[in-house]
Amino acid sequence: MSRRPPLEAPVWLIERAATDDPPTVLATELLEQFARVGVVELMPTAGTSILDVADAERATGVGVGGPGFAFAEEFLEESARVAAALERLWAYVEQFDRLRTLRLAATDMQLVA
Repeated sequence: MSRRPPLEAPVWLIERAATDDPPTVLATELLEQFARVGVVELMPTAGTSILDVADAERATGVGVGGPGFAFAEEFLEESARVAAALERLWAYVEQFDRLRTLRLAATDMQLVA
């Protein structure tokens, strides 16, 4: 089984997080948390559209993606925009992971029944 490389914060997101008040530090623990539930990428978004990293200065939000899922969250008018958006994304991804785990367990139970 191959091990995935660790999830890293992209430069555009680190720079955007630095503009939060107080500045948001994208801690290794947060990135590990996202990686544990399958997130393999943090990407710039505008609405529901994923932007190319070269256009990250136009980002109005942040997205996360992994096998079979993608979620995006807007930067709202709040002092710590990036931190708040990542907290909301974490809530979505964590809930999705729980539902996916239950669904896979149900499928396994049907296979052995």
